[in-house]
Amino acid sequence: MSIYMKNLPSADEIVLDSDTVYETFSVIKLAIAAELVHQVESSMLSLSDRITTKAGERYPQVSALEPGLNPAVKDLLTLMIIVSDNEAIDLLAEKVGRANVTNYMHSLGLTKTSIQFSDLDWHRTWLGRP
Repeated sequence: MSIYMKNLPSADEIVLDSDTVYETFSVIKLAIAAELVHQVESSMLSLSDRITTKAGERYPQVSALEPGLNPAVKDLLTLMIIVSDNEAIDLLAEKVGRANVTNYMHSLGLTKTSIQFSDLDWHRTWLGRP
């Protein structure tokens, strides 16, 4: 764990291992949401756009979504942030493009923040789960 806090009026800082690179885990949802809002503001997509869920690309034990549903981007965003639905995370990351998320984070100065794999790939590769 690392900590970085700055009191803006006084410029006092508390720093604990703040330059160490870690897996983002659920924090990547903020980067995905930021890129999604960026694309909505740029008229590249709409919150009312729909994404169809597919069998075989899911987490039956941790997803509120059934194959063949056609939720709106706004609904997936809600599930990603409020419920922390892993399938919603992957569907939105795929919709906005993982490279776009990484590039947008880098453009904001977050040069060590990136997303390369789907959450499902991460589970399969690193945790050995189906």
